Amino acid sequence: MKPGEQIKTISGSIIQVIREMGEGTQGKTYLARNLKSGKEGVLKLFKKKFDQNNLKKRTEFFIKKNFNKICPSFCAPEDFAMVSSQLVHFAPLAKGIPWSDFFVTPPDNLSFINNLLIGIALAHANHILDQADIAHGDLQGGNLYIGGKGNVYELFMIDFDNFSTPSMPPPDCIGVDLYMAPELYKAHKIKQKAIPDRYSDRYTLGVFMHELFLFKHPACGVQDGKFEEAMYTGKWIHDPLLNYFFQEEPGGFPADILHTELQQLFRRVFKLDPKERPSPLEWEDVLCSMLPKIFICEYCQTPCMIDSSKNACPVCKRIYPVFKLVTASQSILLNRGYLDLGRKQMLCPKTVSIHHADFYHEGPETWMCPRGSNPTQRLTSRGWVTIHNGQKILLKAGDKIKFADFHVNIVKADESEFDSLLAEEKAFNIIFPHPSTMTPNATIKNYSKRNIQNDNKLPHL
Repeated sequence: MKPGEQIKTISGSIIQVIREMGEGTQGKTYLARNLKSGKEGVLKLFKKKFDQNNLKKRTEFFIKKNFNKICPSFCAPEDFAMVSSQLVHFAPLAKGIPWSDFFVTPPDNLSFINNLLIGIALAHANHILDQADIAHGDLQGGNLYIGGKGNVYELFMIDFDNFSTPSMPPPDCIGVDLYMAPELYKAHKIKQKAIPDRYSDRYTLGVFMHELFLFKHPACGVQDGKFEEAMYTGKWIHDPLLNYFFQEEPGGFPADILHTELQQLFRRVFKLDPKERPSPLEWEDVLCSMLPKIFICEYCQTPCMIDSSKNACPVCKRIYPVFKLVTASQSILLNRGYLDLGRKQMLCPKTVSIHHADFYHEGPETWMCPRGSNPTQRLTSRGWVTIHNGQKILLKAGDKIKFADFHVNIVKADESEFDSLLAEEKAFNIIFPHPSTMTPNATIKNYSKRNIQNDNKLPHL
């Protein structure tokens, strides 16, 4: 196809070719313009060797789903035509740059909150397909784009030509090995027919989440020839519980920065039973819950998702501050994940309930949630303000609290007051040291990203 050539689509629109963009496994792509709407898009002309009737049937099916209007991240085909018995379809043009380029040299203004929002968008787009029992089938670094202005980023998903669903003919390709699920990889290796499904897409989604939050591929750091062991044996080699990398974490961030709920999702991603893998909706729900849990270490500037298991920065090992509740007669350290305090523990009058307030120590933060019979108040610039039962508030050093008529102060504890905790963290740092100057884009290993084409002569799995 040449620049200036015009094509009339099945809907009656006229698409004009502007220039060739590139050539892939299935065909050539061209920058083009819909002369009716004036919008630029991508025109894809499929190679003759592929079954054009199957391509037409699959394209018609996908266009009727109208996914572009359901989810703004989709850049799916909207129109098509037959040109000399070859299928050509037209799709919106994705903004930004490919995922694989974006995370090699991330923008200076990219914050961990941005990563979280990109992850939520990715999970949501996958959920739209998952609930329709459709697999994208070829999610890879070149088929996701990230664009944005300022510190606001958008995610775009392209190239749906290898989608898979039970009611349609199978796709011609099964993706790239860097993101391929174990069952697809093993079937291809023994020359069996492999067909992507929503469960193999769930594996791929987990690999992308790994790159997004830890800035490295799950196989990063393994020795040459150990790719299969790292990806297809049912274990997550960066799991903090495995200590696979005994001396140091190879590039990116250590998985300790993740919230324990996210760590559990990653453990399930690599399970060999496809149905154990977390769904896109699970990812979306958990990631949304992480939005208020992002914390940046003031010493090494490393982000993490705080939870009750973290007593120190996962990278530089600086101990997080611990508060103590000080009364006229004693001090109570608030360094446990959960602490239930009342009149027995605080040695105070019966106006204070037996269970008056719950305290939560989560990473660098300490929270209080009252539940007593009599009011709980905090001193502010406006005087004593009541904290209602069930209302969780973040405490800070210097806070003055009143349980009924009993006064307490919140004070930052000295390191000498929690020596055992400090000693435990220092010992861990000696045994399992982490570099304090990690660069997030250090090592996403450049494994082969070949697009594996199905052999139509082989039987289906």
